[in-house]
Amino acid sequence: MLVTKEDLFSGLTKLGVGKGDSLIVHSSLSSFGVLEDGARTLIATLQDVVTAAGLLMMPVFTYGIEPFDKCSTPSRTGHVTEVFRRAPKVFRSEHPSYSVCLWGNQAYEFSRGHDTESSFGVGSPMQRLLPNSKILLVGVDYTACSMIHVGQELSGVRYLDRPKLVSVLNEDKTISSSKVRRAGCSLGFNSIALHLDTAKIKSIHIGGSLLRLVPSSLVVEAAVKMLEEDPTSLFCNSLDCFSCDEARGMLGV
Repeated sequence: MLVTKEDLFSGLTKLGVGKGDSLIVHSSLSSFGVLEDGARTLIATLQDVVTAAGLLMMPVFTYGIEPFDKCSTPSRTGHVTEVFRRAPKVFRSEHPSYSVCLWGNQAYEFSRGHDTESSFGVGSPMQRLLPNSKILLVGVDYTACSMIHVGQELSGVRYLDRPKLVSVLNEDKTISSSKVRRAGCSLGFNSIALHLDTAKIKSIHIGGSLLRLVPSSLVVEAAVKMLEEDPTSLFCNSLDCFSCDEARGMLGV
């Protein structure tokens, strides 16, 4: 199934994406079947729809796998995000584990000040975008939805207090260490679907891909409420998940 740029533009418009929107985009390119010219078409079409009056954000997380260099360390969150990182007029935040890339209105300003103490908390780009942004899920489910991490931070769950040392490549080519807050496992995030007001979520199929447009505030408010009622509600059920097991231990459950 071939999806053209015209198909994608028309579908996004019908979904309700428009000029001036601020979008946090999570995507699976293969979900379309075959998208004409691949990631470049997806990125260019999103830019055409929201225009320079809008803003696009994508996670370009590196997870501390290698010494972090803001200009060259590749994204570990999928092919589309890596193409976006390399695109013109895209700015990257400086977080050594959970950086994001932005394009559009105030992209540079939102990329600044992303320090290690605010991976997803107050002052992070995602938290600052929270009031007026929307999440665009392109062929992916809520396990890809990084805004849920913002809800975890704002709820104050204590299992996030587990720092990790990552390496940073300095301008003089020396390597230093930086302490970051670990976000934890996202494999249990689909449980949030039952707590969302579906009337506020828009969806459309384009080719083989299901696209969903979700207000960021809807997701964060649901996550905070879930965690207030049960701090373990976003954990996964995998018996091999060290992250969730560690978090359960910190909660004493």
